[in-house]
Amino acid sequence: MEYKGILPERKLWVKAAGIIVAIVVIFLSVMAHQWFYISISVVVVLACLFSKEHVVDEDGIDIRYHLLGMVFNNYWGWNEISEMQTDPRKARPNVMVHFGKGMTIRTFVMAAKDVEPVIALAAKQNPDILIDHMTKEEQEERDRQVLHRQEVERAKRNAAKRRK
Repeated sequence: MEYKGILPERKLWVKAAGIIVAIVVIFLSVMAHQWFYISISVVVVLACLFSKEHVVDEDGIDIRYHLLGMVFNNYWGWNEISEMQTDPRKARPNVMVHFGKGMTIRTFVMAAKDVEPVIALAAKQNPDILIDHMTKEEQEERDRQVLHRQEVERAKRNAAKRRK
């Protein structure tokens, strides 16, 4: 089974505008004999045609880069990954999943429904992986505790203001 991360999609009008601007700059730089700007414009055109996707499957995690019909992979096998951590707060309603390999970390944003199967897959493929995951109930309890502490601090500040 293959689980895909959620990435922001570049809008078509942004891609088209980038390509049009780059073509105009190429034309003007050829007319002015400014050869350096041609190379920059080519890089801008390639950046407009570039896309990537995050994939988690039975073999490991992969970042696939797509450019002009070619696919480049940046792959980590499950045996290379040493830890995995979920963060349900930063990407709500989705979940941010951090994969660690030594000192390097890759962060994927995934749909909340895909996180549990990914955790199970990681535990199955690499039993030595350190998985730090909070269930939804644990996260709600932690949020309640934080809210309670904030209310207590607010009450203390208000009481100190009243005394002055």
